[in-house]
Amino acid sequence: MYANTLANQTFSYQIGWPYALQNHSLFACNSFNISSNSYLKKIKTLLKIKFRKPELILIMHSVFSNTNLLRSGALFDMLCETNIPIVYFIGNEYKSIPEKINFSRNLGISMLVTQSNSHKIHQIYREAIGCQVIGLPNTGINPDVFKPMVEFDKREIDIGYRATSGTMYLGHNERNSIAQYFNLHGSKHNLTLDISTDETQRFTTQQWALFLNKCKGQIGSEAGYDYFETNDETRLAVNKYTDNNPEATFQEVYEKFFENYGPKTPMRIISGRNIEAAGTKTVQILLEGKYGGYFQPDTHYIALKKDFTNFDEVVDKFSDSSYSSQIAANAYDLVMSELTYDKILNKFHEQVQLIL
Repeated sequence: MYANTLANQTFSYQIGWPYALQNHSLFACNSFNISSNSYLKKIKTLLKIKFRKPELILIMHSVFSNTNLLRSGALFDMLCETNIPIVYFIGNEYKSIPEKINFSRNLGISMLVTQSNSHKIHQIYREAIGCQVIGLPNTGINPDVFKPMVEFDKREIDIGYRATSGTMYLGHNERNSIAQYFNLHGSKHNLTLDISTDETQRFTTQQWALFLNKCKGQIGSEAGYDYFETNDETRLAVNKYTDNNPEATFQEVYEKFFENYGPKTPMRIISGRNIEAAGTKTVQILLEGKYGGYFQPDTHYIALKKDFTNFDEVVDKFSDSSYSSQIAANAYDLVMSELTYDKILNKFHEQVQLIL
C-alpha cells in the first residue's frame, strides 16, 4: 500500500519503493494506491486481503509520512482485525511520532522499518509499539534512472543542490547554511553554481537524475536531526513559539530550545540525495557525519566541517579532477554494491522471515 499524489512527485523514494517491490524477483506484489478515489479498486483490495490471504501486508512510507491517508474506513478496520503480518515503513521520523506509534499499535503491526540503524532508536520503538524493528535506508537507487550519462568534464555546473529548507524544530540549519555559504563564497573560486532550497525549484525523479548529470559536484548533509522524541514535545513547543514570534531567528530558537537540551538521541540517516548523487558519479561535498555508516569522509565524499573553516581546502580537493574522480568512483561502487533497491530488498527479504 502506497500513496501516489501530486504532492509527493518530488520525493523519489516514495515513488521508488513501490516500483522496486513490484519488479523484484523475491516478491510477488499486488499494489494499491491508497490515495486513489476509485471505489472499485478499494473493494478489490478488500476482497484480495479477505479471500486471497497474502503472506504480508506492506504499508509504505508515503501512506503516513506527513498526512495519515489510512486512518479510518473499511480497509483500516480490516487491517486492524487481520492476522496477516503487517509491516510499516515509517517516514519523516522527526514529526507526528505519537500519532505514528498509535497508528502502528492500532494496526497491530508485526514489524516496523525505520530509516535509522541506531540500536537505541530501535529499542525505543520496540518498547513503544511491541513489534520487531529493523533499519533500512529510506532510499535505494534505481540504476536505470540514476546513472552516469554525462562525462565529468562535460558537465556544465560545478556545484548543484536542491533541498527543502529545513524547519526550525529540527534543531539545526544545515541545509540552509551550506547552501548560503556556497552561494556567498563560491564566486571567489569561479565556481558555476545552481543551488536552491526553494520548494518550487525541486525536481521530479527524472528531472533530478538529469540535473545530477549536469553537475560535477553536489553539496549536502545527513538527513534527520539530533533530538529524537516519541512525544513531539519539543517540535510542538518550537512551533508554538514561532507562531507567536514570527520574526524569531534560528539562533534564537536554538538557544531557547536546543542549546541546553540535555541527553539527546540522534536520528541521523543517509539521505536519498546522497545515494542518488553517488549513482550518477557526481562528486559530493558533504558536512561531516556518519551517513548511516555507509559513506566515509574523503573516501566517498569530500568532508566539509560544519563551521566551514576548511572551505578553501575542500574546494581545492574538488578542483583536483583526479582526486574528485576517485571520490565519485568510490561512492558509485559503494551504492551499486550495497544500496540499489535490489540489494536493500534482498536484505529485507531475509529480515522479514522473523515474522513469517
